[in-house]
Amino acid sequence: MPDTPAEAAAVVAEQRERGFRAVKLGYGPLGRDAELDVALVAAARGAAGDDCDLMIDIGLGWSDADDAIRRARRMEEYRPAWIEEPFPPDQHADYAALADAIDVPLAAGEQEATVPDFARIIDECGIGIVQPDVTRAGGITECMRIAELVRERGRRCVLHAWSTGIIKAASLHVLAAIEEAEYFEDCVQTTVLNERLVAEDFAVVDGEVEIPMRPGLGIELDEDVLAACVVER
Repeated sequence: MPDTPAEAAAVVAEQRERGFRAVKLGYGPLGRDAELDVALVAAARGAAGDDCDLMIDIGLGWSDADDAIRRARRMEEYRPAWIEEPFPPDQHADYAALADAIDVPLAAGEQEATVPDFARIIDECGIGIVQPDVTRAGGITECMRIAELVRERGRRCVLHAWSTGIIKAASLHVLAAIEEAEYFEDCVQTTVLNERLVAEDFAVVDGEVEIPMRPGLGIELDEDVLAACVVER
């Protein structure tokens, strides 16, 4: 999330022009000030329009349930598709209280690692959007098990996929195999690893992206970029 409402609107407008039908903004200044939180979300919605889903990742920035409830209720008029990780992952009581008090679904799970962990956050925290990360949750096989658990619990599974083309490729293969795939999280952060490590660019065309079809994950690493990014100890 950029620092000002004007910048937030510009970022969303740029991604809409690139063909994205949903945009997620997170971290940055979110959580520092209630008025700014609401103003940023309002500006983002204004730029997104009515036909674009808008996700807000608080980035662990809210401190307690009472304050979070006040902020989230003010955001509701701007129709966020979900509010993500408002608290650190161990604040289960705050998650549960916030989930009970607002209509917007809560999203979390990128910090979790096993099926029992995900069962816990569903049952104890009221999480509606469950977000396993294929690089943290035991790989593709465990993500498939988690997706089945989420389906059985009547929640929605949306994979977390921030960083390089490796996680993008692995996540796409999971999404292709699970029963109710929704969004593919396409990180647009401009870093050398994200832009150049993997040869494939995962181009977004009319809000859709192709699944790699070659053997394995279907991607090719640029070994020169990998070597350049190695940290010597």
